[in-house]
Amino acid sequence: ITSIAEDRQGFLWIGTEDGLNRYDGYQIKVFQKQNSNLSHTTIRDLLVADNGDIWIATENGLNIFQQQTGKIINFHHNPLEPFTLANDFVTSLSKDNKGGVWLSTYNGPSYYDPAIEGFKTYPIMLSRRVTATVSELRKIYVDSQQRVWAVTTRGELAQFNSASEQFFIVDSTTGGQLGAIGDIKETPEGNIWLVSYQRGIIEYRPESNEFFNLSYADLGLRDSNLQASMIFFDSEDNLWIGTVKEGLYSVNSKTGRSTHYRYG
Repeated sequence: ITSIAEDRQGFLWIGTEDGLNRYDGYQIKVFQKQNSNLSHTTIRDLLVADNGDIWIATENGLNIFQQQTGKIINFHHNPLEPFTLANDFVTSLSKDNKGGVWLSTYNGPSYYDPAIEGFKTYPIMLSRRVTATVSELRKIYVDSQQRVWAVTTRGELAQFNSASEQFFIVDSTTGGQLGAIGDIKETPEGNIWLVSYQRGIIEYRPESNEFFNLSYADLGLRDSNLQASMIFFDSEDNLWIGTVKEGLYSVNSKTGRSTHYRYG
């Protein structure tokens, strides 16, 4: 399973490496290339847009499931169009408070601007005049302050500068010091947490431009030999940590107590 989203009707949408599933509480409907207009069966991310439609990031284009019609429409990179996707390999999705959606692709970030009903693509820069060497993006994320963050496949963190309309690599991550990043989330305190397959959980404090490696003991977990794959803060600020082989952990925000959930 690569992603899960819940729509306004309460349906659960589940993205996998072999198609899209919709669970209505009783049964699962499977969407694949054979029985739908899905452009690729490997789903990388899901997002429920403001109008209720389901945005589907795939390895061959962006798909949108229209709730009103039940149809899936496709968007692909077209070099002849000015407002087109940056690339067909779409890795993640995140929406802002203006009705727009950011997409990370293997050729940089794209932004769906509802005002033009099309996509804008922005460069990733090392400095004002020097373009970054890697534009393949693994993740994109809009936080509660509407800051937009992107992570390259090499392990660099970039932040969007709305004045210059460019993403700038955070200096100390140039060259990929963070390792392969599997997830990015904002903490209740407004800091940014990055889940690195090599380094565990890294905290970035934008105000001071500093990075800190967090140990699992710091987070209240007894098991230190974990490999985290994703993190989530729920509505009560409890922390949830998904791991590669050790199931799911939660840390209570009030007591600091951890709970371990495993299959079987």
